[in-house]
Order: sequence, then C-alpha cells, then structure tokens
Amino acid sequence: GQNLYQAKSMEKKHKKLQAEILGHESMINKTLAIGQNLIEQKHPEKSNIESSCKNLEEEWNNLQSKADERARKLELSLKAQQYLSDVGEIETWLSEKNNILKSTDYGRDRDSATKLLTKHKTIELELDTYSAIIQEMGHAAQIMISAKHPDSKAISSKQQMIEKMLKSLQKLAAQRQRRLMESLYRHEYFGESAD
Repeated sequence: GQNLYQAKSMEKKHKKLQAEILGHESMINKTLAIGQNLIEQKHPEKSNIESSCKNLEEEWNNLQSKADERARKLELSLKAQQYLSDVGEIETWLSEKNNILKSTDYGRDRDSATKLLTKHKTIELELDTYSAIIQEMGHAAQIMISAKHPDSKAISSKQQMIEKMLKSLQKLAAQRQRRLMESLYRHEYFGESAD
C-alpha cells in the first residue's frame, strides 16, 4: 500500500507531466496546420503527409486521454490516503476520550464534582463536532466506494469502526454525565444537611 506522502508526491509529479504535455500542444497544432496546408496545396507527398498527420493526431489524443485517466486514478488514491490518515487521527482521539469517559472519579466534594462536570461538557461538545466530521467522512467514503476504489474494503470497515466507536462513546458520555450530576447533587445535599 501507499501512504499519504507517496500519494501526494505521485500526484505532484503527474501534474508536472501534464503541464509538460500541455506545453507541447501549440507545437502539435502548428505541425498539424502545416500538414493540412501541404495537403490542400496538393503536395506530391500528400498521402504520406496525410497518414503522418493522422498518426500524430491519434497518438496525441491517446497520450492526453491516458494522462487524464492517470490523473483521475491518482486523485482517487490521494483521496483514499487522506481519508485513511484522517481516520487514524480520529481513532486516536476517540481512544483518548474513551479512557477519560471510563473514569470512575465523580468528584470527592462539591467543588471537584463541579470541575469534572465542566470538563465533561467540553468533551460532549467535542463529541458533537467529531460526530459531524465522521458523518462527512462517511459521505466521502461512500463516494470512493461507489467509484469502485481499490481500497473500498478497508475504507468501508474503517468507517464502520469509527462510527461504532463514536456510538459507544456517546453512550459512555451520557452515563458519565448522569453519574457526575448524581455526585454533585449528593455533595450539595450532604453539604446542606451538614450546614
């Protein structure tokens, strides 16, 4: 397999090549125009010139369509590598949050429970953001899979995996939210009854 860096550098090289091809276009057109002129002027080598022009035109069109096809493949490959790289980052983030959300520390007193709740709200906001990102990535994955991308299997299973991870984190977050609230109420209740 490739990585993102390789995919980027291959696409860059190909863009250079395409620019080079484009740079020869006016030369090709000029040559064909000269040939056309000679044919119209009924040059003694008319039939040779005609077949040469026809060959040149075919080769030129062939080169252009091959270059376009390769550009399309490289772009798909780059998209897939970008996707897989993003998934890697999301996985890391989700795993880190998983550890935090599994914590059984609900605060020893009212202050620490309040602090933990504030931190928890931040995580829930981040989860919402990631949920939107993962949804967007799902669309991108679908497009690549529909285009019969060679890495479709890997892309599809990665997408399912991060969607599953997200769902279980959202469950964990809801549980932790409940426990932190209970802890805070308990501390407030006991705090008041101690007063």
